[in-house]
Amino acid sequence: MGLINKDRQLEQLVDKICQRFRASNSDRQTSDLAFCLTLMEYSDRSLRRLMENFPNFADKLTVPGLYDALTAIGTAVRKTQKPERIVIIEELDAKIDEVLRRGVNGDGEDANEREEFVFAVPKTPAARRVAKTPSTRGRGRGRG
Repeated sequence: MGLINKDRQLEQLVDKICQRFRASNSDRQTSDLAFCLTLMEYSDRSLRRLMENFPNFADKLTVPGLYDALTAIGTAVRKTQKPERIVIIEELDAKIDEVLRRGVNGDGEDANEREEFVFAVPKTPAARRVAKTPSTRGRGRGRG
């Protein structure tokens, strides 16, 4: 993102996006926020902020786009080959694996079983649109 010039701005943006995960009501909002996180070029401090805000999005790791976005961030950070960043991202990966291993609710479910349950929800048929009748406003009623 070319508009962010300072590390502090990037840290604040990561904080604000991560805080919005708690307020997100739908999977779409969560996926959109996760996508926003993938657009950033992370520094050591901004990665640390992402890890500090892990509790804000830990319960949403089963949302389709979030886990993919976090793995994409990890891949991009590993390509920089900076040891400090790699250590931070490995810590984040360990936290993610721990949450997925024990289940989001902490009830010991296997992560794969959890995903199957989440994605096995049947889709409801789309609601039919009812055509509205044209308004009679402005039309004369049998003027005589």
